[in-house]
Amino acid sequence: MNLYELTQEWRYAVEAATNSCDPETGAIPDDIAAIIDSIEQQREQKIENCVYAIRNLNADAMALDAEISRLQAKKKTADNAIERIRQWLCDNMQDGEKVRTGIATVSRRHSESVSITGDVPNDDRYGRTEFVPSKTKIKEALKAGEEIAWAKVVQNPMVVIR
Repeated sequence: MNLYELTQEWRYAVEAATNSCDPETGAIPDDIAAIIDSIEQQREQKIENCVYAIRNLNADAMALDAEISRLQAKKKTADNAIERIRQWLCDNMQDGEKVRTGIATVSRRHSESVSITGDVPNDDRYGRTEFVPSKTKIKEALKAGEEIAWAKVVQNPMVVIR
């Protein structure tokens, strides 16, 4: 049985125990108590197995993060080498010079770009301003009692494993 099915069986068994307990003593029949204990043990084992799976996947994710970092550093090294070689070619060629090889044609030319040299005024003619809502600030305002029609604080269930 999976965890969902065990939980359903446990709920049915608890309901049956509630319905069949002795009204004077509150005692649960032995057969129902044994079923509840068995289901609880199975549920605990399933939950423990889920924790093992989470820990294994977490270790895999950490190993992948380390590998990603290693590959990103290797890519950055290659990108830097490419830029150094391009700059070396640019430094050692004349404007307008073209060199044809068996695999490529290399030439040096000029391109135009804009360099910002001072403080930029807040003018829509030269850029765009985009509103990005801050969920942290919105949450603080809502918790302070402010009414915001287009936002609300939502409770999200989660599992904590320590």
